Amino acid sequence: MKRSIIRVLSLSLALLTLTVTFAACGGGNDAGLVFKSGDSEIAIGDKADDVVAALGTPDSKTESPSCGFPGTDYLYLYQSKGLRLSSTPDESGVSVICKIELMSDLVSTPEGLKIGMTADDAKAAMNDSGAALETNGENLVYTSGDMKLIVACSAGSVTAITYVSLDKA
Repeated sequence: MKRSIIRVLSLSLALLTLTVTFAACGGGNDAGLVFKSGDSEIAIGDKADDVVAALGTPDSKTESPSCGFPGTDYLYLYQSKGLRLSSTPDESGVSVICKIELMSDLVSTPEGLKIGMTADDAKAAMNDSGAALETNGENLVYTSGDMKLIVACSAGSVTAITYVSLDKA
C-alpha cells in the first residue's frame, strides 16, 4: 500500500514537471506574480540578459535548440540563490525568461512561500495576494495576470515552486 502511494505521488510530480517544462516557453509580461531576488524583480517575459545582469553570473548555464522559435533556449542555475531560470527566444529573437523555479528553502517568494513549509501555511501566505487558486490533487495553482505560480505539494508539504506563463501553462 505504501509503495502504491509513493508511486502515485512520484508519477503526479513527474507529470506536473513535464507539463511545466513543455508548457513554459513563451509568455507576456503582464506580471501579476513576480519573484524577487534581493532588489531585482523577475517576471515571465523579462529579457534574459537584463535578469542575468541583475542577478550576476550564474553558477552554470546550459543551452539547447529552442522548441518554439529559431534560436537557443538557456537554463541558468544560481545554486547559491536556490534558483533556476529558463529562457527562450520570443517572436523577435530576444531571449526572455519563460520559467522561474525555486529549488531550496534558501529562497522564498515575496508572499512568503518556501519549499518545506506546509501546504496550509502556503495557502495562508497567498490569502492576500489577489491570485485565484485552483487545486490539482495536492498541488496549488495560483493565477494572476499572465502568470501561474505552481506550488507542488506532497504529503502536505511544499516540494517545488515554479512560475510559468498563463497562456502556455
